[in-house]
Amino acid sequence: MTKPKHRRIATSTTTTFYTTSIVLRQIAIVCSDAGTTWTFSMTDKATPDPAHIIAPITISKDAEVMTKVSDFKEGIPCEGGLDVVTSGGSPGVVDVWVWIEQPATS
Repeated sequence: MTKPKHRRIATSTTTTFYTTSIVLRQIAIVCSDAGTTWTFSMTDKATPDPAHIIAPITISKDAEVMTKVSDFKEGIPCEGGLDVVTSGGSPGVVDVWVWIEQPATS
C-alpha cells in the first residue's frame, strides 16, 4: 500500500486523485463543514461509464460521511483513475485520504 494521497476540498468541483489505473485499498473522509445541500461522490474514471465507488449523497451534519473510513480488503480496481465530485448548494469543507496499490503490469 502506498502513502495516502490527501486533498482538502472546499469548492463544488471535480477533484482528480489519479488519472491512471489503480486498485483502491482504503479511503478516509472527514467533513468539518457540511455546507448547504452540498453533494459528494467518488467515481472510477473508466470510460465510457464511470462507476460510483461512493454514490452521490447530500452532506449534512447528520450524514454518515461526516467521518467515514472504508477498508477494501480485496481492493477495488479503478481502470481510469479516481475522481471526487462535489456539487450543489453552498460548499463546505471535506478532507479525503486515499490509499492505493498500483496494478501489476505484465
